[in-house]
Amino acid sequence: MGSHPLRVRQSKLAIVITTLLLLVAAGAIAVPMHTPPAEAKTPPDPEHGVAKPDALVLYLPSAVGQEVQLGGYAYGEVTHIDSPYQTEYYAIDLNPVDQRENIYPAAPGNVVYSGDWNGWGNTVVVQHNVGDGYDYYSQYSHLSSIVTYGSFDHPQTVSLYAVLGIEGDTGCSGAPYYCTPHLHFVLRRCTKDSVVWNSEGVPTGLNDSTKCQSVVPEPFVGSHVNEGLAWWNQLEPQERTSMKVWKPITYGSDTTAPGGSWGSTAIPSGTSVRLGQNVVFDINYSDVGSGVGEVRLTAYYPDWPSPTDLALLKPALDPQQVWRIVARCDPRLPDADCKSEHWVFTWNPYFDFGLPRTGFGLLPVPWLPKAKPVVAGSPVEVCLSFDVFDTAGNPMYAPGGTQCGIAGLGIAGAADVMGNEARQITVLPMSDGATPADGADYVADVSVPDGSIVSPGQSLTKVWRVRNTGTTTWGSGYQLAFVGGHQLGAPSPISVPAAAPGQEANLSINIVAPTAAGEYMGYWRLRNPQGTYFGPTLSVRINVQSAGSHITALSVDPPSPADTSSVQIRVKIEGFPNLRATRLLIDGAVKYEIGGPEFAYTWLTDGYAAGDHSVVVEVADQTDTSWSHPERRAVTYRLTGTGAAPNHRPNAPTLTSPYDWYVYYSGKTAQLCAQANGDPDGDAITAYYFDIYDSAQTWNSGWVGGNCVTTAALGPYTYQWRVKVRDSRGAESDWSAPWHFTLVNPSLSITELYFQPQDADSEVVRIRACTAGLGGVGITMRVSVNDANDGSANGTWHIIKELGVPCFTEADAPLWRTLEFGTGTHRVRVEAHGADASWNGAAVREATYALPHRRPPSPPLVAPVPLSQNTRDSVYLNSRTVEFRWAPSLRATSYTLHVGTSPSPAGGASPLLRQTFSSGVTEATHTFSDDHPVLYWQVTAANDKGSNTSGDQQIGIDRTPPSCSVQPLPDVSYENVCQVVWGGTDSVSGIRSYAVQYLDSGRSDWVDWLTDVPAAKTYDLFVGQPGHTYSFRCRATDRANNVGTYPSAADTSIKVDPAARPTTPWWNTSYTGKRNITVQNNTTSSALPAGYPVNLRFDAGTSPTAAELYAASASPTKCDDLRIVASDTTQLHRVVKACSPTLIDIWFRTQVAVPAGGTNANSHQLYYGSTNPGALLADPNQVWYPYDEADTQYLFLFQEGSGATAYDSSGYGRHCSINPTVVWTTAKFGTGLRFNRANNGDSPSLTCGSAVLPSFTIEFWFRPDADGDGRIAGQIKQGVGPNWLLNLFEGKLRLDVWPCTTCGSSEVRSNANLRQAPYVGVWNHVAVSFNGGNEVRFYINGALDSVKVLNQTGLTQYDIPLEIGSVEGIGQLKDSLGAFRISSGVKTSFAYGPFGAITGEPSAVVGSVVNRPVSGTPDLQVLSLTAYPNPSGGILAEAVLRNAGTLSTQNGFFIDLYLNHTPTGPGDYTGSVQMWVNEPIAAGKTVTVTGVVSDVGGLAQAAAGATYSEVSGTLRVFADSSGAVAESSETNNLDPLGVEVCVASADSFEEDDTAATARALVLDEPQVHNFDGPGDGDWLRFTAQAGKAYVIETSNLGPATDTYLYLYGADGTTLLASNDDDGSTLASRIEWTAPADGTFYVLIKHWNPNVGGCGAGYTVGATLQRPAFRVLLPAVLRAYTPPRPTHTLRLTSLPGDGEIGNVECADWQTCRTASAGNFLLDEYPAATVAASAYSGLFDIKRVYLTFDASALPDNSDVVSATLSLHIGSWVNGNHGIVVVPSSHGSSLWPTDFGQPLETTTSEFLASSDQWVHIPLVGSDASWIGMDAYAGVILVHSYDFSGQQPTGLNDIVVSLSESDTFAPYLTIHYQDER
Repeated sequence: MGSHPLRVRQSKLAIVITTLLLLVAAGAIAVPMHTPPAEAKTPPDPEHGVAKPDALVLYLPSAVGQEVQLGGYAYGEVTHIDSPYQTEYYAIDLNPVDQRENIYPAAPGNVVYSGDWNGWGNTVVVQHNVGDGYDYYSQYSHLSSIVTYGSFDHPQTVSLYAVLGIEGDTGCSGAPYYCTPHLHFVLRRCTKDSVVWNSEGVPTGLNDSTKCQSVVPEPFVGSHVNEGLAWWNQLEPQERTSMKVWKPITYGSDTTAPGGSWGSTAIPSGTSVRLGQNVVFDINYSDVGSGVGEVRLTAYYPDWPSPTDLALLKPALDPQQVWRIVARCDPRLPDADCKSEHWVFTWNPYFDFGLPRTGFGLLPVPWLPKAKPVVAGSPVEVCLSFDVFDTAGNPMYAPGGTQCGIAGLGIAGAADVMGNEARQITVLPMSDGATPADGADYVADVSVPDGSIVSPGQSLTKVWRVRNTGTTTWGSGYQLAFVGGHQLGAPSPISVPAAAPGQEANLSINIVAPTAAGEYMGYWRLRNPQGTYFGPTLSVRINVQSAGSHITALSVDPPSPADTSSVQIRVKIEGFPNLRATRLLIDGAVKYEIGGPEFAYTWLTDGYAAGDHSVVVEVADQTDTSWSHPERRAVTYRLTGTGAAPNHRPNAPTLTSPYDWYVYYSGKTAQLCAQANGDPDGDAITAYYFDIYDSAQTWNSGWVGGNCVTTAALGPYTYQWRVKVRDSRGAESDWSAPWHFTLVNPSLSITELYFQPQDADSEVVRIRACTAGLGGVGITMRVSVNDANDGSANGTWHIIKELGVPCFTEADAPLWRTLEFGTGTHRVRVEAHGADASWNGAAVREATYALPHRRPPSPPLVAPVPLSQNTRDSVYLNSRTVEFRWAPSLRATSYTLHVGTSPSPAGGASPLLRQTFSSGVTEATHTFSDDHPVLYWQVTAANDKGSNTSGDQQIGIDRTPPSCSVQPLPDVSYENVCQVVWGGTDSVSGIRSYAVQYLDSGRSDWVDWLTDVPAAKTYDLFVGQPGHTYSFRCRATDRANNVGTYPSAADTSIKVDPAARPTTPWWNTSYTGKRNITVQNNTTSSALPAGYPVNLRFDAGTSPTAAELYAASASPTKCDDLRIVASDTTQLHRVVKACSPTLIDIWFRTQVAVPAGGTNANSHQLYYGSTNPGALLADPNQVWYPYDEADTQYLFLFQEGSGATAYDSSGYGRHCSINPTVVWTTAKFGTGLRFNRANNGDSPSLTCGSAVLPSFTIEFWFRPDADGDGRIAGQIKQGVGPNWLLNLFEGKLRLDVWPCTTCGSSEVRSNANLRQAPYVGVWNHVAVSFNGGNEVRFYINGALDSVKVLNQTGLTQYDIPLEIGSVEGIGQLKDSLGAFRISSGVKTSFAYGPFGAITGEPSAVVGSVVNRPVSGTPDLQVLSLTAYPNPSGGILAEAVLRNAGTLSTQNGFFIDLYLNHTPTGPGDYTGSVQMWVNEPIAAGKTVTVTGVVSDVGGLAQAAAGATYSEVSGTLRVFADSSGAVAESSETNNLDPLGVEVCVASADSFEEDDTAATARALVLDEPQVHNFDGPGDGDWLRFTAQAGKAYVIETSNLGPATDTYLYLYGADGTTLLASNDDDGSTLASRIEWTAPADGTFYVLIKHWNPNVGGCGAGYTVGATLQRPAFRVLLPAVLRAYTPPRPTHTLRLTSLPGDGEIGNVECADWQTCRTASAGNFLLDEYPAATVAASAYSGLFDIKRVYLTFDASALPDNSDVVSATLSLHIGSWVNGNHGIVVVPSSHGSSLWPTDFGQPLETTTSEFLASSDQWVHIPLVGSDASWIGMDAYAGVILVHSYDFSGQQPTGLNDIVVSLSESDTFAPYLTIHYQDER
């Protein structure tokens, strides 16, 4: 939308959010808000009242193919409706031939009125926004019925395809307005936002001519380009008649068409124009009425429009009558070239491309295709003319063509009714045989077409192809020169290739793209040797863009440059957000488009010239539907030569010899060979490249011509090699698959290899072999057999045996059991290596052995079998139908299945099942009649040589589900941690696992707590929330996978209520935080003894987390205040191993015993939060075992956890260095060491300080593996002597003691074998004591194992280092070691030794925060409740709560939301949605709680007949709805007022959120949908026919709706088109032509994925597209005539005026009617107007005033006149003055008075000495200007009326000019219309 999408999007988002807030908060009706129009264009001179909107396009308001006739007043000026709506306007009556047709909008817009409008009947008014600052309204009247309704306060958006109503005759069906059905159509332009609606919603303001004017369709383009309204139908030309053609006839007061004629310099008819000459239009024109508004110069020539243009023009334009507009000009514009009724315009028909002209009054021609230059090779006949239009719309059209008899013009011989003769000229071809001249014509861009997208700094070659159109031959001296713009690094000038007239040549320049992004253009021209430029201006225009960061791959094959007929282009996009589509452009043309991130495209280069070509990839997101801002990446591809076939890679070769894994028994080289596999292009293979890689040595041959090579000298090793090839044109293949070969060690050889069959069929073969070399020391041999039965090594090698001997003897030779190997010859390999070597490069010898046909091996059982593969581990099934499966057995010709209730059913006489199958059957299904708890099955494979039977597998059938129950819990716990215990039974297969659920406070649903818990585990710790009541239930699954059911009711419940905690002592008041520690004994067989080390660990997944506890630590040194206290009284020693926000690790000893499988939750406390924590107890000797004592010589706790040093805690500093082969691991308590002889062989382990030990006790924590022996510890040093050595030998502890250096050792062994149960794989306490004489004691887990006596007495006393884990660098353990101590005394008891029997280490967790006891009560208060739309759906409610009490709530609690329900108190959950306040609220604290109402219990269900509904309601909140907080009063727990919200149901088409669930959309049957929640998308499907055009659009948008429309192909995934906003609306619209018959898919989404719910409805429909032609309206507006300016003329009475006619008589009547009297003609300073009775006489005086009115313009209109007099001091009587018109020299007798102009009153003249202004308004003004003078007579009112006076009645009027008291007349007038 618009040119600033970001700004518009922000506005749009703000509108949506605001609307939703209104809907949710107050249930208000949202009013659609429209994007403001573009900046209004400045209209021309307002006196002309004309503006031309550029964008208003009108369509026929009837259906496709509907013929329309004109009737009624046909866009004339009419007075169509009587008062009060009488006005002048322009309208048209359209009378479709087929009556009662659908009426459509002439343009998209908003319906602002729909109803019965007086004499117009049923009427719809549509408002349109053109963007010129005005409002446009189209009116559709006389409808029989209205379909689409709207009003000014609830406008309804409509598209071209919305039916407004049905044509009819309402409003004119009765007298006097009889009519046939027709459409009355009016278009008006009004001042922005000026239209007034009356109280009934009728836009009466449309008839206010001061604000609105009817729009007159000026001659739409010109009569020869279909300006007639008859072209609103689709009739063929022969069907059109003159009666259907409309042309304006009357335009109000101006009905005269303008005139025009050719000027003297205009090109004459018959002129031939050649290259270099121009055509001159010289036009004179005038208009006697409204003035000329536009002049157009036109031309017709047969080669325009082109076929492409015709496709665009039809059927809107008649191709036989299309005149090309050369130029348009508006003479009213400032500095216009066509001012002063004369225009001279020069036109070059050769190089005019019809580009829009601007400036100097020239106007663009947007509604016709651009003109084509005249470049034909033969003369072209061109007809020239012009059109003139006045501002009222009267045309002087182009002529009928009497002067232009051009074939095909279709107007030859027609009458020239306009009097404007056309002129016919001939445009000669560019080369016409005249005087030799240079000429050139642009042909094509060979490379780098204009607009090519290139990379910064890219080198390019721009090539133009031009044709020599002159008569000279280009050669020496002809150049191409740079003439302007950006030179782009190209040299200038450059020579051009030779070209004769008519030949084409390629002109090339080398350019370099700038480094800065942007568009660059350079201009070049040809230049002859004389320096004269000629030919077209050649341009190079490139768009430099940085490579897109998301377009990760743009590759071409073959690489550029290449002479190729096809190029493979591969594209990949990665990480591009919101990807809509990716496309490929070559030379600016779109070649491929896909709605995905990756594709490959084959570019066929046939038809592309040699040179550089632009290859561009663009990727656009969902907001960029027009490719306005895609990300781009570009490369330039240079095609060379003539477009040869591409040189593709050859096929990868195949390796031939030596075969894979071949062994060379001698020599240091290998001969390698390969075979080529051809080339897809048929090219010869010319070279090979051999490569040895990823081996001990690497080598390559380089490119060689032969297919075999001999390597360089190589050492003994196994090597990996590969080959690639190259073809004759240089393309290289991929690498072959790798093979391997071995060169053996020459210092060791295998001297013999032979076989000893153990039976007649060679079912068992003994393999004998011997080696020579290395003195037979340290040799390891390995025997392998290949399963390929052709004697090759192409199969898989199977190791038969590996043994550390130089020769295999009869006893230890490997036995090859051959039944698993096929019949045939097998390759046998024997390898050997020395102690310092590996199998790579080992000595090798191979031989083959032929196996005869034998009986089959036993078939492996596949199912049912246990994972352990132990046939006595029973498999239980929960069905009587059992599927038996076994693997095929070599050479088997039949299989027999045996099933019985006893072991080995194959040997039984009558098993339950015995069935034989052919060799191809390896499975069978059988249904048993009973639930057999124990069955055995086995399979026999047989052939002609015999049979073999598998082992018998035990299975059972168990169809009864197990039971489970949770043991009772106490009703209340003040700790939030409790142990839940459960158990179950199953009578057959036994329980495999448990699942436990809990229910929180009787609310919501049961929650899975534990799932798939092994049967051995029947308890766990549950951590709850304060204030909650938790219920538990369980179910069991047995080994047959029978799943029990959960009971409907809970087994047990417990409430977590910290308020129930009894008052407990507080160890130290400086600590602010405390939590009880729960210790869980995870050993079910024995109690956890007091004094046992326990680990308390906090991390991100614990409660509290490590970060929370770290933050709560208040000591200067973090974690220093973390103290462990026993029973709130005694501080315990503890070690903090880790202290960080991510991990806190604490160790301490328990102070009480914990029962087997039980817990202790109140004997240990964790205190924290002290700034002055006091003395610290942190002695490791009071935490871990063993510990330091007086006779301790070595003590290694191994708690470092990492590093290369184990520190001695004995105080002697005999630290150990740790060999890298030893790794840290988890130990019995904390960390320990893992020895890995299995991975690293023998090596040193720990080397520690030295000590002399006359006697000793060694103790340590030890976890032995199941196999392997090694040295645990000892003091032996080469060259010094041995003291003692402790081994693990054959699983037993063995102590060797040397009493002297030379006498050898004495050794004793323990009774227990630690590599057997119960010791293997678990931690044990091990102790060995030696009394310095000959007694040795062994202890295991604190118990005496044995007392042994050495056969010698004493111990050497060498001061040598202690070694642990291995001694003398050999015999390294394959076990784990924990804390290690050596004491010099002999110990006989180990109190902590029994800890080794604890195999399930205890766990420890802390409970909730325990606060120091305080007094008071909590009081919850709801302060406020607000609601908002939730971005992820539903309503987001926010409640603000305050604890107004004096005590913390201590518990968490529920708050509930209710819609349209007021809760009665705790426990009322009617229709509520629960939220949870997790932490207690301190006294006086305020918190904000948020929750989402996503389901309101069906409140928003759709009403009957509606697709969805929107329901408003009141949302209430109640705090502590379950009563978890002990409050004195709960009256303020309910919010005081509630908040109004709106809830929308899903529309009736849901579920339709995927293509698979798309609903059917029928043409012309719109559907009403809504976005019921954020992210909702609606899928539809419809059937389309190939070639037909369709329109899919949305309408009737809700106030919060902004649709985005997508169209997908038949697969539902390929995006075909998309649209966001249609024009200035938020609705969407897609016009599309179906490429094939089929079903297509439509997806409608909201532009903002966070919007949904109320106000988010819309209508979607599909229909066939309306006519593709358009009536274009560069509109002439009916000129509004503003009020004419009013002028003022002031006239002073003429000198000598004021003649006084005086009559004196004794008789009143005689005096008044006398026809003669005494006239005094002198000038008086004052005159008396009198009608008096004085001295017995009646005195009558009349004053005549004259004014010269010659300055008043002729034919002007007098608006008003005012007479100004100065009244003197003499005023007597009750009287007035009558002003009557007269003329100079006329009589003053009453018979000539005439009608008075004005009469004054006595009140008006009540005062003397003042100016009196007498308005002469509303009177006849014809008296002004009589004989160029204006005259009035001042007559006394008595005199005028004839009433006889009774006294003095005189008025003195000042007449003296010298005293500036002369009377004057003020006239207001307007100029002539």
